[in-house]
Parts: sequence; C-alpha cells; structure tokens
Amino acid sequence: TIIIKNVLDKIYKRCEEHINKLFVDYLRNEKKIKESESIYQVGIFNWIFEFSDVITDNGFDMVLGNPPYGIDQIQTLKKFKLNSEHNDLYTIFIERGLELAKPEGYLGYITPPSWETGENYENIRHRLLTNYTLQEIINLPFEIFTEAYVDNAISTFKKNKPTDKDSFRIVTYNKKEKLTKIKDIEKVSELIPYKYVKDKSSKIFTKLILYKLNELLS
Repeated sequence: TIIIKNVLDKIYKRCEEHINKLFVDYLRNEKKIKESESIYQVGIFNWIFEFSDVITDNGFDMVLGNPPYGIDQIQTLKKFKLNSEHNDLYTIFIERGLELAKPEGYLGYITPPSWETGENYENIRHRLLTNYTLQEIINLPFEIFTEAYVDNAISTFKKNKPTDKDSFRIVTYNKKEKLTKIKDIEKVSELIPYKYVKDKSSKIFTKLILYKLNELLS
C-alpha cells in the first residue's frame, strides 16, 4: 500500500508540474504575465489538483466569500452571459460560486446590495432567483469594514430550484448603525414569500408591505 501511494504521489506531482507549466506558457503567450515570472510569483491556484476530491464529489458543501466589486469587466461579463454592460464583476463570482457548490449546497457572499433592486441587474437577479433558492439577505450598515466606507449585504443561496412554498428572510439595518454582532435573525427579519420574486421584473424589497403595494399597483 505504501509503495502504491508513493508511486501515485509521484505521478500526481509530475502531472501537476506539467499542467502548471502549460498554464504559465499560455499566460505568457497571452501577455497576462511577464516572461520572467514563475507560477509561484503570480500565485496561480490549481483547482483541479487542490480540490480533486471536491470535484469528483460534485462540488462544495458550502461556498463562502467576499468577491471583488466596483469593477466593470464588459468582455468577461459577456463570456458569462451577463449581457448588461453595467453589471459589476462580483456578479460573476456569485454565479461561479453557485456552479462550484454541489446540489443542495450553499453559497454565502458579502457583496454590494445593488443586485437586489438595480435596473441593470434584472437578468442576473432573475436567473439567481429562478435557478437557486434565496435563503436570506442581511443589508448591513456602512463602515462594516473599518478600512472602507461601502454598502454591503450578506446573501445566502441554496443550490436547488425554488418552489411557491419557499420564502426568504431579509434584515435591513440602519446605515449609520454601529454593528457589533448580528442580532437574532428570526426576531428582526421580514419573511418574504417566494411568489413575489418569480417575475423577471421582480426586485428584492426590504419590507413585505412593499411587495403587497407593488402587487396592488400592478
């Protein structure tokens, strides 16, 4: 058994080195990195080798992150079928994170709340709300990060198709509140039935009464 393990480790190492070399050569040809830079200098992370057991097991149980935002990458967005030129880069990470989760797995991200109601986020919002089940949104106050004065929210999705019986919780803090801990979600949240976010034009409002008013006016 030990001999077989040693042989497999050597094969693994050679394959990893070969694939990394091919990837670096590709990056150099595309002028993404300098000719003199090595794989360790550019910090390439090899998903196939580092998470081979996860890939063969259909994905991660949970994906957590704080993706980059405030960046408009039009060509990259088009590649991921996000047609609005005003979509922020973080939307790519939401969809990619959900792809990496296994069926019935979860994604929890802290991102700007712009995708919740923004006119230019209609496509991504509709795709997320119809292909995955939104579990919870916590709209945070400003200054949640000490080094940046930005608007953020925590969104949690489950990787399964929503049903009419589903609902999601939403919590909205005062933007000037000094938050030291997340309160008891069930006591301070609004429970929103999923029927209110089924249409493509649906937006995510902070109060149940706003959905009901919107329903009356439409």
